[in-house]
Amino acid sequence: MAERIGAKRALYLSLAVYAVIISLGYFMTTALHFYLLAIVVGFVQGGSQAVARSIFSRLVPRRQSAEFFGFLSVSSKLSSSFGPFVFGLASQLFKSSRMGILALLVFIIGGMIMLMFVNLDKGRIEAEEADRAAAAA
Repeated sequence: MAERIGAKRALYLSLAVYAVIISLGYFMTTALHFYLLAIVVGFVQGGSQAVARSIFSRLVPRRQSAEFFGFLSVSSKLSSSFGPFVFGLASQLFKSSRMGILALLVFIIGGMIMLMFVNLDKGRIEAEEADRAAAAA
């Protein structure tokens, strides 16, 4: 799909699907609802992660890829703690796990807003220039 519509649009689409999943999660009442949402997550999880890493790899100077992907790894581990923390905090504050689910929309919407400001062409060019400068040094 990323080849057909572009990586950035594919990532937007997967984030939009996640927003729908989270919104529908608010209305879950049965185990069947949970399993159906889990199936939808299964359809978008791998693809969205692959597209995001692909975009990231184009914005990273090749000579510094280990540093950048190391930072990505650490930040992903941090976010895997921060998301559940926000979920739990919102659930406690609002006395409802449904509000905890909705609180996760902040991450999705925030990601979509940040993605709007990412210029993939400019980032790729700057990464290539950094590689050339490092090779010349």
